[in-house]
Formats: sequence, C-alpha cells, structure tokens
Amino acid sequence: MELVESDNVESYYSELQRYKTIIKLVENGFPIERNWDKYSKMDLETLNEVLEGLVAEAFIDTQLGTDKVENMFDGVEDMLKQADEGVEKGLPLGSRAMDSIQNGLALGNITMIAANSGVGKTFLTTMLHILSSIHNEEPVLIIANEEEKNRYAQGLLTAYINNKHKNAFFNKNRFLNGNFSIEEWELLNEAKEWYLNKVSDGLINFVNMNEFSMAKTIRLIKKYARLYDVKYFILDNLKLDNDTYSRVNDNSWLQLQQNMVKLYNVIKPSNLNVHVWVTAQMTKTNRRSRYLDQSMIGMAKNVTDVVSSLMLVRMATQSEKVGDKSLKVIGKDGHSHLLDEDKDYMIVFWDKNRQGQTNRQVVLEVDRGLNIISDIGKTQIDNDLE
Repeated sequence: MELVESDNVESYYSELQRYKTIIKLVENGFPIERNWDKYSKMDLETLNEVLEGLVAEAFIDTQLGTDKVENMFDGVEDMLKQADEGVEKGLPLGSRAMDSIQNGLALGNITMIAANSGVGKTFLTTMLHILSSIHNEEPVLIIANEEEKNRYAQGLLTAYINNKHKNAFFNKNRFLNGNFSIEEWELLNEAKEWYLNKVSDGLINFVNMNEFSMAKTIRLIKKYARLYDVKYFILDNLKLDNDTYSRVNDNSWLQLQQNMVKLYNVIKPSNLNVHVWVTAQMTKTNRRSRYLDQSMIGMAKNVTDVVSSLMLVRMATQSEKVGDKSLKVIGKDGHSHLLDEDKDYMIVFWDKNRQGQTNRQVVLEVDRGLNIISDIGKTQIDNDLE
C-alpha cells in the first residue's frame, strides 16, 4: 500500500480490467500473444474497437449476400398471423390514452420523448416505460447519464405507495429530508418487498454512464440484446459525446445526428430488432410555445429523422385549465371533461408517429411529487402557422 498513490487508483483498476480482458481473449483463442507488440499498447476502449472491427470485416462479404429480391406476398400468411397476435404492437405504455395513439413500443424502432428541463422526462420514463416493463415482466436496460440509480428507485417506491394507498400522500421529497415516521417505514418496507418479489434478477438493469458516448451505448445494447435477449432499452438522456463538449462548434450537432443514425442501424428490424426509448431536451426559447413540434428540439431537428415516434411534452397553462381558452378534453367515455385549476396536467404532442396519428394530443393529470399519473383524455390544439 505504501507503493500505491491514491490519485492513480483509477488507472490501476483500469489496467487490471484490461489484463483481465486480455486473459479472456487468449483463453478464447484470439491471437493476442502473436500480435502482442500491437495489442499491449492499446487501452481497453481501443482494443474493443479494433477486435470488433476485425470481426465485422470477416463477415462483410457474407453480409452483402443477405440482400435478396423476394416476391412481395411470400410469407403473407405468417404476417397476418403475427398481426392478429399483436406481435407488431410491442410493449404497452402506462397510459391507455397514449397507447391508443402510440400503439405500443414496437421493436426495431426508436421512440423519443422531449421536454424542457424540469418538466419531467425521467418522471414520464419511470411511469410510462419502467413500470410497464415491471408489470409485463419485460426486461429492460436503463442507460442513464444524469440521474443516479437511487433516484429511479425512489420514484418507483413512491409510485407504488401512492397508487396502493390513496390517502398516503407520500411525497418523494421525503427521501431528501429523512427521519421517516413509523407509518412511513411501514409503507416503504411494503413497497420494497413488493418490488423485490416482483422484479426478478435481470428484469430491470441499470448503468450510470459517467462519461457518455454513443459507441459505448451501442456496445451495451449489442451485449444485452445478444447475450441476455433484452428487447427494450432506455437512453436517459441524449447528449453529445463527452469528448465533444470541450470542442463544441457549429459541426458538433452533426456528430449527434450521425450517432442517431448509428444507433438506428443497430436496433432496426433487419439487425437486432430491439426498441430504444430516448429522452431529449427542448430549447429554452420554446418555453412559451403553445404547439410543440420537432423544430423545438434544441440539438438539431435532424436527429429525429430515424425516430419512429416523437413525443413532445409541456405542462398545461393556467389559461388552458379555466376560462374562455380552456382546453376541450374528450375522455374515453366520449364526454368533455373540465380541468381543475388546482391540479397539474401534462400535454403530450406527437410530431412523428409511424405507429398512428399525430393530429391529437393527450392530456395527463400528474403529481410529480407523489408520482401519480392518470389519463384525462384527448384534445386538439391548432398549429398556428402564421
């Protein structure tokens, strides 16, 4: 221990990981020893890229032969059978009103949900996707680069408590203040036990990416899709690669667009055929916009070219709850519903939707402290083009 410098512990650990990987590669027959002069100088990241490139190069000629001309209606019976079974629909969302427009999270697609900072992208991701994965026992990998694992767990515990016990009013801010009461400990232990019994090993996987890069994200998706048969992935949230921040310029957003294309090429039906849920941030200049569309994506709207469904979310204003400009919200019963001026509502817009329509918006009643969400109905907000 006298020889170890505490500032270099991370480097020591990285070296241990590198040699552990090299030993595994040698055991699996990779020609590491034969090319030791070259491989010994590579860090773990470079070694992975080089070997992955060699494997891809070995298969490139065979991949060229997979594009074949087929009769349009060959296999039409199987297609109709799968359609009848709802295979194409994918994982349902935690909102029936949204599902009636979105029609589930279909495999081979990217769903993007965008909102301004603080509106609740992670809140919606938890309530719509993660809870649905748990209830449907569908494995998911959460790739986070901002929120810690504990924040997601706290949100899930809060959601369980307030949905199971209507008068509990357990606010997730209690995790910040601490000093739980006896009643709160009973509720928390009940929620904890429910999740421990419900969530089996490998169902909800989480990784906090300290230094974000799309290349690492894609490698994680490949690993979990191929080795563990995971079909659903969450990227919370989309941003530039970390090494790009120090040299941000006018062309930085081009890298982001290219990264999205690389991501889609990996997850599309002809490749891994998995689904990725991506959260993104809108520009601050659009905070007062009434109608939301893809031009309000802060990075560059071209990142949405490969997205199958683009949802944009904002909070309902006070004037939309009461008065002459209040929204006309039609519930599932076909009747118009009035909004309560003392409650919070989110409005979800669809700018792109290969799974359904885009001319209707969904209104959700939300409590971001109690982690409660419920459908109110659909509305139609005109897009003023003038």
